[in-house]
Amino acid sequence: MALVLIPAVFVLLAWANTAAVRALRARRAPGGWWAALAVLWLAGAAAGAWGGFFAKYQASPTLRVYGLPLPIGAAILVGPPGREQWVGYASPAGVLLAAANVPLVALLAGSAVGPVFWLRHRSRFRTAGGHGGHSG
Repeated sequence: MALVLIPAVFVLLAWANTAAVRALRARRAPGGWWAALAVLWLAGAAAGAWGGFFAKYQASPTLRVYGLPLPIGAAILVGPPGREQWVGYASPAGVLLAAANVPLVALLAGSAVGPVFWLRHRSRFRTAGGHGGHSG
């Protein structure tokens, strides 16, 4: 399932970012919108790098997960009471998944610009002479 879901999420986020860039270009958005998009992309990439390579969290008392949002490994607490030990499991594609978190989170962060731009300028989208909206 993840083999289909992860690429589908990437395609959807790439489409959302492409639509945002096209909207900014078509409406000749001021530099502040472009700066916001660039800052979100960079902050998202930094957060994705941190999440992919350094983040870990305890999903339950007996399960630790490494990597966020795409996990690269896990550790499970096993053994008799009082003598439990953490047993680690790493994904065979751990480095690939960790690296995939960088563009994934960057695209996720950048995808917020399109809807915010549209909400702030929706009257101009409606009166654009029939381009992508109602003409009357």
